[in-house]
Amino acid sequence: MLRRVSLAVVLFGMAGAWFHGLVAAAATPGSIVGKVVDAKTGQPLACVNVVVSGTMRGAASDEAGVFRIGRLDPGVYVLRASMVGYETATLQVEVRQGAVEEVEFRLEPSILQAQQIVVTATRSEHLLEDVPVVMEVVQQYEIREKGANDLAEALEDRPGVVIDASSSGGKILRMNGVDGRRILVLVDGVPVAGKVNDRQELDLFDADDIERIEIVKGPGSSLYGSDAMGGVVNVITQPITEDFRLDLRTRTGGFGLRGGNLALSGTTAGLGYALSLDHTRQGERRSTSEIAVKDFRSSHGRAKLQRRWKSGSLTGSVLYRRTSQEATLQMSGRTYDTETNVRHWDYSMHLLQAMASRVEADVTFFGSRNFREYRSVPRGRPASVDTTTEDLFGIRSDLRWTLKPWLMADVGYDMSANQYESDRVSSASTRWQHGLFTQLQLTPLEPLTLVAGARYDKISGLQGRVSPRASAVYSIAPGLKLRTGWGMGFRAPSFIEMYSYFVMPIPGRPLYLIGNENLKPETSSGYDVGLEYSLKGRLFANVSFFENRFRDLIADYWRQPGSVLSYRNVNRASFRTLEAQGKLYLLSNFWLTVSYNYTRVWEDEEYPTLGISPHMATLRLNWRMLHDRLNLSARSQLFSSTDVTQYVTDASGALVPRTLRRNAYGLLDATLTLRLHRLVDLRLGVSNLTDYTDATFGPYLGRRAYVDLDFSL
Repeated sequence: MLRRVSLAVVLFGMAGAWFHGLVAAAATPGSIVGKVVDAKTGQPLACVNVVVSGTMRGAASDEAGVFRIGRLDPGVYVLRASMVGYETATLQVEVRQGAVEEVEFRLEPSILQAQQIVVTATRSEHLLEDVPVVMEVVQQYEIREKGANDLAEALEDRPGVVIDASSSGGKILRMNGVDGRRILVLVDGVPVAGKVNDRQELDLFDADDIERIEIVKGPGSSLYGSDAMGGVVNVITQPITEDFRLDLRTRTGGFGLRGGNLALSGTTAGLGYALSLDHTRQGERRSTSEIAVKDFRSSHGRAKLQRRWKSGSLTGSVLYRRTSQEATLQMSGRTYDTETNVRHWDYSMHLLQAMASRVEADVTFFGSRNFREYRSVPRGRPASVDTTTEDLFGIRSDLRWTLKPWLMADVGYDMSANQYESDRVSSASTRWQHGLFTQLQLTPLEPLTLVAGARYDKISGLQGRVSPRASAVYSIAPGLKLRTGWGMGFRAPSFIEMYSYFVMPIPGRPLYLIGNENLKPETSSGYDVGLEYSLKGRLFANVSFFENRFRDLIADYWRQPGSVLSYRNVNRASFRTLEAQGKLYLLSNFWLTVSYNYTRVWEDEEYPTLGISPHMATLRLNWRMLHDRLNLSARSQLFSSTDVTQYVTDASGALVPRTLRRNAYGLLDATLTLRLHRLVDLRLGVSNLTDYTDATFGPYLGRRAYVDLDFSL
C-alpha cells in the first residue's frame, strides 16, 4: 500500500512539472561558448566544471579549455567555473534569442576547498567558505586518488572517522566516537532503507557513483529530524552532464578483488540522462575476529533523467542493487556457515522551480525498499533463516525566499512513512514522521553571517519534539574566519529496540532478545567552535572543538542474566573532540595534508562503548609530475593505544564483559596514477603497505595490491 501511494505521488508531481517544462521551452534558445585558462600561465584548463547557477545545466571543458552550454532560453545567467586546485570564478552573461554568447574564465590557482558548493549544512546551496558550521567535503578526485572501492573506504582516513564491522561482517561508521546508529546517512539529501541493527552498511555504496561526500559533525536534527543527533553524512551522486561523457573503469587486486564500472551521461533534445552500471566481487578475507567472508558480490545500476527549463528542472532517479555474501561465523565455540542476500531499490523525483524573482521551491519525492535474507547454518544442524523487508517513502520540501539581500528565509515540510517487517520483531510496524522547520540567514555586517532555525517533529507513537539551532561565521581578517554553532538533536527508538522478539540459534542455550516499547527518544545537545586560516595559494589550516552531550541513551542489558537481553534508557554520555587539519603547498605540484583528531568519551558504566583510539593522525602526500601525467599519492594513518571492552562466554555460558588493551599501530597506503593517453589512466595501488594485522581487533586484511584502468571520453 505504501509503495502504491508513493508511486502515485511521484507520477503526479512528475506529470505537472513536465507539462510546465514543455510550455516554458517555447522560446528560441541561445547558447554559451567559452574558454577556461590558468590566470597565471594562460594555458587552457581541461575538465573544468562550468555550471549555470541555480540549475543542473553545465559542461566540462575539453583539452583546449573550451566548453559549450546549449539550449538556454533568453535571459541573464550566472556561470560558475570550478576545478580542484583553483579558485571558483563566476561570470554574468546575457543570452539573447538564437545567439551564441562567448565568455572566458581565468582561474586563479588555489589549494582551498572553500569555493566548493555544498548543501548539507543549510539544506541549500552555499559556498563552503560561507557556511556557518564546521563541515568537511570529500572530493571525487580524493576518492579516486586513494582507489576507494566503496563509501567506507572513501571515509576511512578522514579525521575522527572509524570504520567498524557490523554483526554480519559489513562496514559501519563511527564519527568523533559516536556510534553509527546516531549518524544520519543520506543519498542526494534523502534517507534510504536498509539498516542492519540500526546502522547503514557503507560497503554497499559504490565509490564510482559518488561525486562528493559532505560531512557535518554534531546535532543535525534541526534540519533533518530523527537519527541526526550525532552528525550527517550526505552522499552526492554523479550529476547529469551537458555534453556526452563515457567512463569505463576496470579493477583487479588481491583477496579476489574484481570489478568494473560503466557510466555515461549527456543531454539530447533537451533531455538529460545518466546511466551507471557496476559490479564488484571480492574473495576470501576476514571481516572480524569471528567472521571470515568467503565470497562477496555486489551489482547495481542507477539511471537518471532530467528535463530542464529556464526557471527550473525535474530530475528522476532510480537505483537497483543486489548483493550477496557467504561467510563463516565462530560463536560460542561453534562454527556457522552464513549467507546474506540483499535486494535494494531507490527512486526519487526532484523538482527545482523558481516561482518568482526571489522565491524558489525545492521538492523531492523519494522511496526506498530493502529486502534482506540472512541464513545461518550451524554445522550438522538445521538452518535458521531471518528475513527483513523495509519500505520507506516520503517528501522533502523547501521554500526559500530572499527577503532582502542580507536576509534569507527557508521554510520546509518533510514527511516519511517507514514500514518494517522482520522475523526478529513481534509484528509488522509502520511509523509516520512529520517535520516542519524554519531557518533564517542574516548578514547584518559584511564579515558576519548568522543562521538560526528550529524544527518540530511528530513521530507516530511518540511525543512531538523541537530541535533548535543557531550558528555564525565571522571573517576576523582576510583569510581568517571563526565559526561556531549550537544545536539539539534526537533519535527515536528503532523498530528493533522497541519490538524485537527473537531467539538466537545457539545450540543447547537459547538466548532471547526482547524489545522494550516504553523506551524514550535519545536526545543530544552540542556545540562546535572552529578557527580557519588560509594563505592564498599556499596554506590552509583549521582547528575545531566539538562537544556533544547525550541523554537517555538506549543500551542493551541482561533482563535475565545469561538468557534474556533487552533494551533500556541509561543516563548520559559526553563526546569531546579536538580536531586540526592543515594543507601546505611546498611546490605548485607537491603538497602535504595533515590531520589530527583527539576524542574523549565520558559515559555511564552501564553504557560501555567499543574502544576507539583517542588519538588519530593522518598524513597525505601528493606529487604531480610530468605535467600531471604521473601522480603519486601516499597516505599514512596512526592510531594510539586504547582499552577495548569485549563480551566473552564464561564457564556457565553467560556473556560477560572483558577489557583488553589494544596497542598503537599505523597503516600506509600508496597510489601511482599514470596518464597513458588523454583518454586513458592507469592506477597502481597498495593498501596496508606494511602488512600490519591484528587477529583480535583488526585490521584483519594484510597488504593488498590493485590495478585500475580508467577510460574517459
